[in-house]
Amino acid sequence: MKKLIFIIALFTMVFSVAAFAGANALVDQRCGSCHDTARVYNKKTDKAGWDAVMARMVKRGMKISEDEYKQISEYLYTM
Repeated sequence: MKKLIFIIALFTMVFSVAAFAGANALVDQRCGSCHDTARVYNKKTDKAGWDAVMARMVKRGMKISEDEYKQISEYLYTM
C-alpha cells in the first residue's frame, strides 16, 4: 500500500512539473515576444492582478487561446 501511494505521489509530481514547464514556455513565448521576461517574472501580484494584466495585454493585441490564458495566469499567480 505504501508503495502504491508513493507511485501515485511521484506520478502526480511528474505531471505537475511538466505542466509548470509548459506554462513557463508559454510565458516566454507570449509575454517575451514584447517584454523582457524578467519584467514578468519579477512582478508580484495576486490572481486578480495577473488577470488584469493579461486582459490588458489581450486588448493590446496579444494572441492567446483561452487555455493558454488560464495556464499563464495560474502559473504567474503561483510563482
